[in-house]
Amino acid sequence: MDKWPRNFAAKKIIQAMENALSNGDSAFLAEYSFVDEAQDLPPVILAMIKKSTQRCVFLAGDSDQSIYRKGFNWNMSGIDIKGRTKILKTNFRNTNQIHEFAEKYRERFKHMDKATQPSAFRPGPPVELSGGKDTADLIEKIVQQVKLLMNALNYEEENICIIANENKKLEDIQKLLDKEIGIASKKVADADFDFATSKGIRLCTSQNCKGLDFPVVLLLADHRVHGMEKTTAFDEETYYEQQYNMVYVCLTRAMEMLHIFTVDGTTFGPFKDLKEINR
Repeated sequence: MDKWPRNFAAKKIIQAMENALSNGDSAFLAEYSFVDEAQDLPPVILAMIKKSTQRCVFLAGDSDQSIYRKGFNWNMSGIDIKGRTKILKTNFRNTNQIHEFAEKYRERFKHMDKATQPSAFRPGPPVELSGGKDTADLIEKIVQQVKLLMNALNYEEENICIIANENKKLEDIQKLLDKEIGIASKKVADADFDFATSKGIRLCTSQNCKGLDFPVVLLLADHRVHGMEKTTAFDEETYYEQQYNMVYVCLTRAMEMLHIFTVDGTTFGPFKDLKEINR
């Protein structure tokens, strides 16, 4: 069976819907549609959603969390938002300390969205940052932090998430957790993972953590993914913007406690700035 690229498939679906509507068939229309993380959807996908919705499309997005495309423009999708937007001013997810740290990080964005200036209201512990000589050293420190969280602070396994930029690193963490403390862990991207039934520490890549939140986040911010610059479809400036956005997404997944683990002397801008903010 032939396979179509996503955007081309969306265009063909739009054409099919237009043909159906011209023939008086509107059974496929939904009354309302709600789209979260709208900033990462291309215009043709948003246009398809609009075409399939009878009354109203609700869009929620944050340009500073865009990690798959360069900016977004509602008008390109045929969506008129004038006079119909609302900027949320309260951060219900993060503690004051996590929110303040994330906002200081966001201020370093070259194209920071200054229209969104929310405030948090829940107190919590300060954001922690630990250094290490290399990735293996940091993974060992993460495992020790898991011990502390479970034995001294009584956190349940399911309340702890470890975020890294590569699946290979998550697999190394899995092995060490099992070897040193006999703790099960599960990658949220696994086909059989279920938040309601899967037991163990949650493991997540930077890309997979979008839209999720956890009481505790341990972020392995060691090195960039080497060679990514050569495979990205964007220019160098956009690549770094996306990397900053990705880190910002990771920081804001933590609801109560955030601990960042970075390599000493890192020269990668998005991670180097984390250390400078924490001074």
